Amino acid sequence: MLKIKDLSVTFSKNKVLQNVNYIFKENQFYLIQARNGSGKSTLLNAIFSLVPFQGSIESTLPKKDVFYLPNDYEFDEVMKGREYLEYIKYIWQSDVEIDPLVEELNMTEYINRRVGGYSLGMRKMLMTALYMVSDTDCWFVDELNNGLDEVNLEILVTLLQNEMTKSNKMIVFVTHQPADLEEIDSIKLTLKGGELIEQAN
Repeated sequence: MLKIKDLSVTFSKNKVLQNVNYIFKENQFYLIQARNGSGKSTLLNAIFSLVPFQGSIESTLPKKDVFYLPNDYEFDEVMKGREYLEYIKYIWQSDVEIDPLVEELNMTEYINRRVGGYSLGMRKMLMTALYMVSDTDCWFVDELNNGLDEVNLEILVTLLQNEMTKSNKMIVFVTHQPADLEEIDSIKLTLKGGELIEQAN
């Protein structure tokens, strides 16, 4: 469980988030939709204390079971995709096999290339693979569907649906393109005017 209480974030007198209150629970897929610049990335960064905030965030989630990559994560462009997967597998002490995962995500052609030569779509698929290889229960995902072609988007949606069949899985996915993920059974929220609002089913 992750409990957010009266969370506010201000940059240069501009209040990006305003008194956000919400409780995220296990065994749920949360789809947070908002237009660009509305504060959705800031919300995730605040949860992980990457930006200063006011309010409180209480979590019962063990750190080893949580994975988050910011949307603007800066890859070391001389490293290869496989090296990144091996690194995350080592850090998170994961048992996920890399080669079958690479094949499942259709990354075989470029996984041994340096990331500096990756397109946006390739980088998004690498980020997807990093979530998978972490083998964690809780994912916080920022615009992972952005930049994917139709084939890779279908791979991502299938992967997310399969992940939600696992016990205690929780995914918080923020996007400005919610229609891409409409096939996934989710709790839908909107971030508007600095407030997080749950939509009626």
